Amino acid sequence: MNILKDKINSELKIKRSKFITNIKPVNSLKEAKDFINTISKENKNANHNCWVYRLGDQGEIFHYSDNGEPSGTAGLPMFRLLQKYDLTNVVAVVTRYFGGIKLGIRGLIEAYGESIRQTLQKAELTSLVRYNFLTISTSYHYSETLKYKLNKMGVIFENTEYSGNVIIKIKFVDN
Repeated sequence: MNILKDKINSELKIKRSKFITNIKPVNSLKEAKDFINTISKENKNANHNCWVYRLGDQGEIFHYSDNGEPSGTAGLPMFRLLQKYDLTNVVAVVTRYFGGIKLGIRGLIEAYGESIRQTLQKAELTSLVRYNFLTISTSYHYSETLKYKLNKMGVIFENTEYSGNVIIKIKFVDN
């Protein structure tokens, strides 16, 4: 799975309609909903604020909305693009200001999909990495040997405390 490094946005004009796309990395459902509400309030005069979010290690938590557009013409195409880019922990809002020319079902599907696609093409993505954390307590006598062996295993040392024992805090990739 991939995650977005930073918030990103873009604007696209199609047949006089303006599509403003805002995509943001998030870590919780609350963050996703707050972002949707914020963008919707900032664009309260827009005709539509369609949105999608996808969360979880495998993108298993998701929801999308057409926000008044014909069913299946906005939220679903946006969701499919998040799937195509294998993105999780992300929320996207595409705001549409109607330009007076109807796009039709096919045109709306293409417009919302293209809005997300163009924005994601500019985005910096990185792989989602989950870590396990471990605290090890050992004697001074064995600490350097242990640290040497842990280092060879590729763990990341978070902290080492020297008190009655040596307390070593590490993290390692969760496979």
